[in-house]
Amino acid sequence: MEINGVHACWFILALVAKFGWCNIALNKPTHSSTDYDGKSSSSHAVDGNLDAVRGHSSCFTSSATSPWWMVDLQGNYRITSVSIQRRSDGYEYRLRDLAIVAFREDPQQNPSTATITCTEKTGTLGAMDTLSCDQPVVARFVKIQYLPIFTEILTLCEVQINGDICSRDTTQCTNTAIDIVQGMYIVVESVDKRIANDSTQGDCTNKCYREHKCHGFNFNQDSKTCELVLKTPTQIVSDAGSVCSVMPSCFLLCNGVSVNIC
Repeated sequence: MEINGVHACWFILALVAKFGWCNIALNKPTHSSTDYDGKSSSSHAVDGNLDAVRGHSSCFTSSATSPWWMVDLQGNYRITSVSIQRRSDGYEYRLRDLAIVAFREDPQQNPSTATITCTEKTGTLGAMDTLSCDQPVVARFVKIQYLPIFTEILTLCEVQINGDICSRDTTQCTNTAIDIVQGMYIVVESVDKRIANDSTQGDCTNKCYREHKCHGFNFNQDSKTCELVLKTPTQIVSDAGSVCSVMPSCFLLCNGVSVNIC
């Protein structure tokens, strides 16, 4: 049976609905310490290939002093467990004493971002071991590394992460929760903004609240033009005719539960 296009989407959704499991790490961007050789790539750990023979170019391996591997889930998720497949062609004893930690920001870009512990595993892992978080964590980046007491070559043949997508909890938003700045403008590329033809500043505010990708807005008081900013603001400049605001992003709705991440 061939499954492609829309049919594949419905097939996957049906499996998730039936079995209650979805691998949110599949084919997501990855980062790592130095690859061991040409047969190794950090992306091999999330390619869906369960071939656990390292020589078949289906695993990630690093022999760095403190080896690590990390996946960018490209959004905040409520993470409940991480499944790790070890290599099957020898050296199984190496994969042991692991820490699974998570971050809401890229720790490579922001080293001061908070580290959230999912769980720690002492002892050797099984062929495919599912490690449940001590409690669900809300994060975007998931990192696997050895515990400080143990250093060894790290090989991961597949990593699967179970979790639920989170979105902004608009029930926590009120007009008094934001800071309107007069005479300022958020600089944003045209590809990262959307024009909303609202006639009032209040309409612009409400539309941004209800757009989960909106990080802020510019409202021109003369032309009555509303610009929704669809990317995290990095530069704000003076503009006498504008007002701007950066949306609060403290509250996320994850699997029906409101989570304060600030």
